[in-house]
Amino acid sequence: MPEESGFQAFTAEDFEALSSKGAGQGAGAVSPPPPEPSGDFALIEFEEEALISEDLEGGETQAEEERTKLAETFSSESFVREDSLLTNAEAYAASIRDEADTYRQGLVGKTEDLNREAERIRKEAEHLKTRAEEERSSAIQAAESEVQSIRDAAYQEGFESGLEQGTQQRYAETEVLGLQVVEVIEQLRTLRQTVRQQGEEELVRLAQNLTRQVVMEELAVNPKVIENLARSALKEVEEHGKIHLYLHPQDYEFLLNSETDLERYLGEEQTLTIRASLDATPGSILVEGDETSVEFTFQNQLERLDRMLVEHLSEQHARMHEVEMDAYDFTPRSADSQTPAEAPSSSPAATESSAEADSATSVPEAESSTPA
Repeated sequence: MPEESGFQAFTAEDFEALSSKGAGQGAGAVSPPPPEPSGDFALIEFEEEALISEDLEGGETQAEEERTKLAETFSSESFVREDSLLTNAEAYAASIRDEADTYRQGLVGKTEDLNREAERIRKEAEHLKTRAEEERSSAIQAAESEVQSIRDAAYQEGFESGLEQGTQQRYAETEVLGLQVVEVIEQLRTLRQTVRQQGEEELVRLAQNLTRQVVMEELAVNPKVIENLARSALKEVEEHGKIHLYLHPQDYEFLLNSETDLERYLGEEQTLTIRASLDATPGSILVEGDETSVEFTFQNQLERLDRMLVEHLSEQHARMHEVEMDAYDFTPRSADSQTPAEAPSSSPAATESSAEADSATSVPEAESSTPA
């Protein structure tokens, strides 16, 4: 008996069903046609099935013995004569397999059809979803556009109304502000003149201090200043006889160390004597002859420069109200972009102080005096 034909072993329930069916029929009754197989199992009817069912009721051991006995006396020919279903079990199993394959193929076909239908439904749903999204976006954009148009119209209406009211209000306020601005401008004009005057005075004082510091520093480090001073002093002396030069000790050391030949600046019948004097101030030379005495000093030159600056400032302040200060362009400009005509000139007082400071380092003014 093939093992893979779908045949299953008999159980006690199968024999009980057959025995109960055989007891209800007579001895000479014709057996009804076999029932249609259900699934992979087909029932087999035997003549001794009533006896076997009774033996099976006795116990499980007797059922095993009966099955063994049936297996030993099994013969295909006897079943053929009795028209048993076991005679075509293999063919029947093959037909069942064919029907199962056919049924499976039908299920596969239906499954594929369902899958295709599901795919179609999915694509249709995606299409509907995309269309719904587009419609929703269009509706939102239309709503936003309408809201924006309403907002713009309301803004324009409010803007025009507010502009007219604001213009009228500003006209009223501007008149008062204009008067205040004019007053502030006049105050600023006066303040600028005051600041300019004070600034010029401070600048002049600063220039004077710087000039003194520069001259004193030049005297301390540059021996040529003393040499030039001594030559100028000797040229101013015209009388004959002995000439004495009195210098500050520090200037005296500078003059000696320079080894300057001052005798070539002497005239005929003139002799020179150079001496250090504690009474002399740095940067000054006292020249004494037999009849005259001349003092060359930077201090006198600086004092003269101070007097000139003060006089010039007084004149500038007197003409300050006549000058239109607003006519000058105070915009900062780079040095490269300024032409000589455009370059703003410095304060006249500061310019003159610089010129005087330069001349102060050359030859001081000589003040002559006749000894008593």
